[in-house]
Amino acid sequence: MRLVLLAATAAAALTLSGVAPAQSRPASQRAKALPSGTWTIGAVSLTDTGWTWATLQFAGDSVRGELGAQHNLVRGAIHGDTVDITQYWDSTIVKAHIRVVVRDGRLVGTRAYARDPGDPITDTTVWFATPLPVRAGPPRAITFEPQVFHRQFSGAIAPALHIFPGDTVKTKTIDATGADWNGTKRSPGGNPETGPFYIEGALPGDVVAIHLHRVRLNRDYAVAGSSIVGSAISPGLARDLADVPNFNSRWKLDRARGVAMLEHPTPAMAHYEIALRPMLGCVGVAPAQKQSIRTGDSGPFGGNMDYNEIREGTTVYLRVNEPGALVFVGDGHAVEGDGELTGDALETSMDIDFSVDVIRGTPIGGPRAENAEYLMAIGISGDLHESLRVATSDMARWLTAGYKLNSAELASILGTALKYDVADMVGSQVSIVAKIPRAVLAPLQRAK
Repeated sequence: MRLVLLAATAAAALTLSGVAPAQSRPASQRAKALPSGTWTIGAVSLTDTGWTWATLQFAGDSVRGELGAQHNLVRGAIHGDTVDITQYWDSTIVKAHIRVVVRDGRLVGTRAYARDPGDPITDTTVWFATPLPVRAGPPRAITFEPQVFHRQFSGAIAPALHIFPGDTVKTKTIDATGADWNGTKRSPGGNPETGPFYIEGALPGDVVAIHLHRVRLNRDYAVAGSSIVGSAISPGLARDLADVPNFNSRWKLDRARGVAMLEHPTPAMAHYEIALRPMLGCVGVAPAQKQSIRTGDSGPFGGNMDYNEIREGTTVYLRVNEPGALVFVGDGHAVEGDGELTGDALETSMDIDFSVDVIRGTPIGGPRAENAEYLMAIGISGDLHESLRVATSDMARWLTAGYKLNSAELASILGTALKYDVADMVGSQVSIVAKIPRAVLAPLQRAK
């Protein structure tokens, strides 16, 4: 029964990864024609597919290279269209024996491995490898006008566009109600997202760095809420604050002057203006464990973080959970106070330019961000106190790894320089941001 289940799981995983089961493939090509370079590696279990990468060099009848963040040595021999590979824990102790055949330039077969050094090689999984696509030419500037928008963060959604690290995407987002830059309704509400964007070479366990080069308004109005969310105030005050009938909460965006004001203000608000500060409420990747999460929520995958520092000039760091990462962007805000206290900011559409890098070997837990002024660790949970603990802990890990600080040195920095922002008070998840000014870190020596 286990072999039957494994075979079925393998067939599904290979098909999803672009490698169809062997019986449906045409005749294979010779292994000696395989390209040297970076390959993505998949190992199928009964419940999931594990992913890593390898640098493989094919020469004559042999293959050699390194696999994964541990840089395990691999050595192998080519026999026609069959490749036998040995993977080592170090230079002498064998970790796995891999036997694969060539199927349309991919390697498909089995891996027999030991769980720990010194253990016998007994466990067997389906194993496959695909050469990483190679960019043709220099990084591109790609203009992408979205036609379809999504209200779930999910790895099951087909990519809207494949891009390489370093490419710049120029695109648009619609507002939280589904209205576009012309005021045309393009989607039901609930933070419909642009994307997802498939990042070539991004694998689970990697980190994607999403650089927001340009976040700009592209229309002259926004819509907003007109009552304070109950979670931010005492029950007594929430009961005493009566609804205001016929209050018009549509805002005018004066892009020339850089301010927003109510389109039809009450007498008390006749001279109220607030400076525009465009930002994105949502930046996310596909969640872990094949989850599909509505775009009103956030988590370790990012999502609807509603943090007003996710704006032009900021880089957002998110852990990759699915091959290609699948980056979603949306929920533009003309301006937002801390916490998004009305349940909405000044919701509007946006023009954005962004690029992405892939970082390997430095895994993170939750979302991080940085700009010219701060490093920012975003703590997300169902409770503000827990979110504060998550944010503080992640900042501590970030500084410890980056500067090799001992506990006393870390406490000295956090105790004198750490700042907190209340990022989001709305929805099932709430968030606190722990941030450190870059200026106070400048005298420190970064770890090598």
